[in-house]
Amino acid sequence: YYPRVVSIALCALFLFAYAGPKKIAHDYISKSLSDDMLDPMARYRSKRGSGFWVAVSGSGEVIGTVALEPANEIAEHGWTWIYGDGELRRMSVSSQWRGRGVAKALFAALLDEARQHDYRRVVLSTSSLQAQASAITYPRLGFTLVHSDLIGFGNLRANFFAFAVDGSKLTPATPPAEAAEFRLLAILRHLFAPTYR
Repeated sequence: YYPRVVSIALCALFLFAYAGPKKIAHDYISKSLSDDMLDPMARYRSKRGSGFWVAVSGSGEVIGTVALEPANEIAEHGWTWIYGDGELRRMSVSSQWRGRGVAKALFAALLDEARQHDYRRVVLSTSSLQAQASAITYPRLGFTLVHSDLIGFGNLRANFFAFAVDGSKLTPATPPAEAAEFRLLAILRHLFAPTYR
């Protein structure tokens, strides 16, 4: 009886750890498509300090997008945007065009707009599901990882990046404690701890 319960618990933990982050990403994309991406020009061109840029190939194919808007002054996963921040949103480059300067060109246009509106920083949040963006794209554009926090179950992280418009140095995030990374292991240890009667 005990091995069967343990097997079921392990299967449930595995499914939750695997499916949980995928569901979070799916829900976020669905919300975005029905919210601001339903009419991005209305959302990002209608208010001061906002913009929306589209990169188009020579054949007229949309190959990338990026948006800018005033950052909401909200606390999110232990991080707070501050007054004077502009938030980078909806940066996306077609997989066939990555590594060819599209993100850099989109960010340059966004940065020009940020300077015109006297933003102090350009900030963004993403998740560890966007591994390439977090590890390569944003650092190459000059962003600094300023905060990272576990969200949900497993190793899914919310990553917060900032770019100082004036070129000043930002303080990078302190690497997360190892204990936080192994929350799943602690849970499993608890499940398999011997019980005494």
